Amino acid sequence: MLRTALTICTFSISLATLVPRAAPAAAAAEGADSLQEIIVTAEKHEESLSKVGMTVQVIGAQQLQERNVASLQDLAAAVPGLGYTQTDTATPVYTLRGVGFYDSSLAASPAVSIYLDQAPLPFPVEATLTLFDLQRVEVLKGPQGTLFGNNATGGAINYIAAKPTADFKAGGDVTYGRFNTVSTNGFISGPLTSNLDGRFAISTSNGEGWQRSDSRPNDKNGSPDTLAGRALLDWRPTDRLHAEANLNGWRYRTEPQQAQYVEFVPSFPDAVPLIPPGDFKFIPNANQDSRSADWTATTKPRADNKLYQATIHADYAVTDAIHLTSISSYTNYDQHQAPVGTAISMRIAASC
Repeated sequence: MLRTALTICTFSISLATLVPRAAPAAAAAEGADSLQEIIVTAEKHEESLSKVGMTVQVIGAQQLQERNVASLQDLAAAVPGLGYTQTDTATPVYTLRGVGFYDSSLAASPAVSIYLDQAPLPFPVEATLTLFDLQRVEVLKGPQGTLFGNNATGGAINYIAAKPTADFKAGGDVTYGRFNTVSTNGFISGPLTSNLDGRFAISTSNGEGWQRSDSRPNDKNGSPDTLAGRALLDWRPTDRLHAEANLNGWRYRTEPQQAQYVEFVPSFPDAVPLIPPGDFKFIPNANQDSRSADWTATTKPRADNKLYQATIHADYAVTDAIHLTSISSYTNYDQHQAPVGTAISMRIAASC
């Protein structure tokens, strides 16, 4: 059995002084043939996508909903050139244009960095349940070391959260899928005081396990159990000072997927000459039954992973063209996860 229990705390602060701020983009011209201008923050300040000197793919809120992008795997499927791999310890690995760093350890620094409102999520696993109630996702392809550091050799992924609104708004959705899986999303947004707006969002999912135990047909694994929430505060005390606070967190208790038997490849082929390769017919093959797996009954796969993050983004206009910006963030990630990786090999050893 493999058990991981690791707590990671990170703190980062960046200060940008005397940086010219891009002028607000003009509204798109009226008419059926006009194109809507896309505003991004790929270079740490708002500007038109057409003026950014790099390859950037932007997926807006409507596109995220239409494509049902709700996980790291879904994002990789929606962005050409972005690859996603999950290691045997459930640690996600991103690659952009083939550039990445494959490492199954939890705290390995990636080659493709992920940010939420310009605040870093240092390790890919910390973005597990961050893809909800977003304004857009910006995928910056190619080396981004100048602005995003040495962990962006392949590129960077920016999650831009949906911002508080000056008028009251609320919304949500409920979906039902296979294995009685129910997913909910909701938000509420509006003014709290004359110069303070707020937005609160939540996302949950629950369901039944989809993997079946080979030795215990009534025992199942893979039940989803997630909860994520985000609170944003937008404060404008003066015309020149603007501060945003982002408090978010999630809890992940989905049972880890277990290894499945596909083929027996002995480490020492000459030691087992009497057993033809692939002749373990007493074990269901995952190629014929994708739900087939097994695990130890007394120590079932389990997970209880948590993340908490607090970010303060302050912007002060020294002049109309020069802004002083400070971004401070604190991230705490705690993982307690126990996948079982020996059930199949134990049954093979006992049967030989």
